[in-house]
Amino acid sequence: MAQSFDEQLASVTGKIHGVDFCDDFERYRAGLLYYWNKAEKLHEAAELVWTGLLLQPIAIMLTGMSMELLLKGIYVAFDMTVPQSHKLGDLCAELGIKISAVDQQILSAISEHIIWAARYTTPKTAKQMFAASELFDQRMRENEPDGHLIVKREQCDRLWEVIACLYHKAQEVRPESVRCFERDGE
Repeated sequence: MAQSFDEQLASVTGKIHGVDFCDDFERYRAGLLYYWNKAEKLHEAAELVWTGLLLQPIAIMLTGMSMELLLKGIYVAFDMTVPQSHKLGDLCAELGIKISAVDQQILSAISEHIIWAARYTTPKTAKQMFAASELFDQRMRENEPDGHLIVKREQCDRLWEVIACLYHKAQEVRPESVRCFERDGE
């Protein structure tokens, strides 16, 4: 079982997080500020897109991508290998973030938007499609009688705030030091 978020936070508290500012790749891959800036831009874009009636799946995708960046930024702050996954619930679990069963279901639906519902035209396998359809049907039954929204804006905003607060906790305890190494031949 993964350590709790607070246990992982305690294990990196006060450790300096060094980033080579002159190496663009490392700055983007390992810079905590980069993860926040990119996540914030995606979240702001989602806020704009929510106003379009037919664009809600895109808003959910953008919000989810923003949450994914924040969670992966926490991986970086915790010195953990960043996984090649878009499944927000799994990322939370590995980081020791406790999520209610309802929020787990919402994160699963948001993850499907990240993976294919709004981003790609179709899932890779029929099994993935049927699993997502079942999840979406469940979310529609649990939403209000209009049955149109699989994930509501309020749910996205609330979960984004929770994840953003956890990201800031990780960033606060892990001060970032910028350095610039000379390259051979430069």
